Amino acid sequence: MKNLITTAFVLSSLFCFGQTKTDTVDLKNVNHSFLSELILEKCNEERAKVGAVPFIPNKVCQMAAQYQSDYMSHFLTPTHYNNNTFQGVKLYGPEDRVDYFNKKNNSKYLYDGEICFSIYDAELYMKYTYEQLAMEAINGFMNSLPHRTIMLTDLEKMQIPAIQYGSFATSSNITNGKFSFYVTGVTTYVNK
Repeated sequence: MKNLITTAFVLSSLFCFGQTKTDTVDLKNVNHSFLSELILEKCNEERAKVGAVPFIPNKVCQMAAQYQSDYMSHFLTPTHYNNNTFQGVKLYGPEDRVDYFNKKNNSKYLYDGEICFSIYDAELYMKYTYEQLAMEAINGFMNSLPHRTIMLTDLEKMQIPAIQYGSFATSSNITNGKFSFYVTGVTTYVNK
């Protein structure tokens, strides 16, 4: 009986306190894992519109994306190329990050692309839902031809027999009373 009550409490907590797309983002306490998953969902919706297969999330993409998103947030700059040591390593370019996390995970994914987006110095009174913030990132990618190309490319349509993976990671900070938000997406593939 005690286990049943504990299980019921845990399940009700998950349903009552779980984040939803329409929740207003607390800019001082962003649920980054939920937001990252939502951005991937929105990305895959855009891929479906052009007939591309959805990205499959994977650990290497997620780790490389999180490293870069955290780097940008820490150094307050959107960039693909890192000149500073961060988290104990210097990973200069996107391929370096995929190689590094491949080794850490004993995997062999092939680098395909990296996309980055940021919102600078937003006022703390700004109100976004999680869906709106996710769409800000997706619209930013869609409005940039190189980013849109990486986001929507379907290797199968290019006669390249491959399985495509992709993940997004977000981070944010508040500096001088302003909110800044950073997103990185990393894509990889393996040949079939």
